[in-house]
Amino acid sequence: MDMTILKIILLMALATFLTRRLMLIVPEKYLTVRVKRGLLYVPIGVFAGLIFPTLFLEEGLLVWKVDYLVTTVVCILLMLWKKDFLFSFIGSLIFIVALQIIIR
Repeated sequence: MDMTILKIILLMALATFLTRRLMLIVPEKYLTVRVKRGLLYVPIGVFAGLIFPTLFLEEGLLVWKVDYLVTTVVCILLMLWKKDFLFSFIGSLIFIVALQIIIR
């Protein structure tokens, strides 16, 4: 493994550890209800930031990938129906694989 990659991995691990550790040691009085509620949306925001470019961008250009968009709708509908992240993830994964087999 390249030393640069190893350094980046170690620095990211350190940054992740420190930010999570700081949240555990910050006194309760600084974490208002509004801050706590806002922090609940951080993981879904990061997830959306990783997923949305895959859905809408290809080589820096805006594109419509219909199979990805349909699968996203299926995932959202499964989530609304069952209220279970794992079920919706596995269901949409099975759906996209089946769709790709049918299309090809």
